[in-house]
Parts: sequence; C-alpha cells; structure tokens
Amino acid sequence: EQVLPNRLRRRVSALGAFTVPMLRGADTSTVDPALLTELAAACRDSERLRFSYRSHGGSDSRRTVEPHRLVCTEHRWYLV
Repeated sequence: EQVLPNRLRRRVSALGAFTVPMLRGADTSTVDPALLTELAAACRDSERLRFSYRSHGGSDSRRTVEPHRLVCTEHRWYLV
C-alpha cells in the first residue's frame, strides 16, 4: 500500500477494513472491483447508499441503506 497514491491507498485500505472474507467457495471474479471499492468506501465513511433493487419475485423498488460491511460467501457478495 505504501507505493500507492494517497487516494488509492485510502480505497484499498477501506476494502480491506470493511470486507469480511468467508473462505468457503468465495469467488470474486464476476464482481466489478470498482463497485466493491465504492461500497467499502461508503462503509468506511458512514455514507448512505441509494440504489434500485429487484426482488426474487421481480418487483422493482428503490432502497436507501446505511452499509456497515461487505461479506463474500458461497460465490455471493452481501452488503450488511
């Protein structure tokens, strides 16, 4: 991390500090790393997030959340 510019160092640090690894089958290859760093930064900075959500039944809604951590387990990412 020491060789990274300050802006990137903060983002990488947030990703490490606000991500909970659960090693059983974790696969991050299908998730955009830029999205993960943005979510981790929101956790670090206690920022509210707004996004569109589609339920399992297909209903669309808007959500506002106060994220605390990112958890990866069984090939899925969860925002807690």
